[in-house]
Amino acid sequence: MSIEFKSERLNIRSMDSNDWKSQRFVNELKDFLISKETSQYAVYDGWYPTDDSGIMRMAEWMPRDNDFLAVRLLSDDTFIGYIFHKIREPKKLSLGYAINSAYQNKGYGSEACRALFDYAFKNMGVECVEAGTANANTPSVRMLEKLNFRKMSERTQSHRKDEHGNPIEFIESLYLYTR
Repeated sequence: MSIEFKSERLNIRSMDSNDWKSQRFVNELKDFLISKETSQYAVYDGWYPTDDSGIMRMAEWMPRDNDFLAVRLLSDDTFIGYIFHKIREPKKLSLGYAINSAYQNKGYGSEACRALFDYAFKNMGVECVEAGTANANTPSVRMLEKLNFRKMSERTQSHRKDEHGNPIEFIESLYLYTR
């Protein structure tokens, strides 16, 4: 099912199978993935490729998975990030998000999430949204609080290993948003 909706400054849509064929999209995805992997918060997320072949695999794979929505500027259609959404339980939507560091601290992440909430509550039968983030990822924690999520619990989490193969553990908080 293809999804598309707009907010004041953004167009949020399912990635199209033709996206990866566009050199512009591949370049924007490369900028995004490099910014994500070089972020101080990368350790709290799964690993993303930054080499050309890995980026091309991501560009081909992401449109096949309807759970990833491209976040694009309305002004010039620049790809600036994604929203991950998946119905995990009846009426509960799981949320993930990532915005290119060049576009952070401008309100795009919270704007994209609000637009998704509006869409999901009206069109997908969703009654609540859950999200998780590392406690040390203060920008993400601030955004969830700004969006009126409530902290529900904490758990130890790990998505990566250190240079010796040991899990890099951190405390993640789980949040819930209801209308």
